Amino acid sequence: MAVSFIIVGVNFALKMLLVELIKALHLKTVTIETNYTMITIFIGQFINTAVLIVLNNASFKDFDGGQGPLSMIFFVGTETDFSVTWYRTVGLTIIRTMMSQAIWPLIEFGMFYSILNLTRWADRSYTSDTFSTKSPSVQAYIDLYAGPEYLIHYRYAAILLQIGVAFCYGCAMPPLYAIACLAFVILYINERLLVCYYYREPPAFDEKMTSLTLDLVDKVPYIMLPMAFWQLGNR
Repeated sequence: MAVSFIIVGVNFALKMLLVELIKALHLKTVTIETNYTMITIFIGQFINTAVLIVLNNASFKDFDGGQGPLSMIFFVGTETDFSVTWYRTVGLTIIRTMMSQAIWPLIEFGMFYSILNLTRWADRSYTSDTFSTKSPSVQAYIDLYAGPEYLIHYRYAAILLQIGVAFCYGCAMPPLYAIACLAFVILYINERLLVCYYYREPPAFDEKMTSLTLDLVDKVPYIMLPMAFWQLGNR
């Protein structure tokens, strides 16, 4: 279970890093920046969650005789196919990781809400007097008490990650579909409440990011088909 939480933690750190890298590019419009951010977060988290763990546990000796670049990079793995051992180790880790990823919005909210309240409490000199503040200006006070900005590209990336992993391995591990449904329910309820009571009023988004997300979802079966063929054809 610890490995699963480590993967989720790396996904969170990866998300923050990719956001800063995309901002450093100084793209022309905010729409392009958010689209690039969503795509890079999804790809990075998908590789970290669904690809690296499989490659790290794979043995490529039958493929390159143990002398190729894959065997040199991923040299600790022993699995050559989707065997019983693979499902007991790698498969179980993927399921636990996606379950942890499903409840991550709740953990993330609790973490940042606690930090925000501690910061506000420190601004009030650790008292309950709501009229006391150390903010040097009205704008600084508003920035502290108005709540964080609502960043929608994080949510789309989380949705794409659940769909991508579920379709990639769900044919052989059906619980991933149920976990994805649970993740969507948690995300829906969490976002509905937080948009009303926690975040600042979000800006008016156009349909471009939603259309891009749907276009990416259309490509997911191209990942599923070869994986399902491999899994179902394993003897």
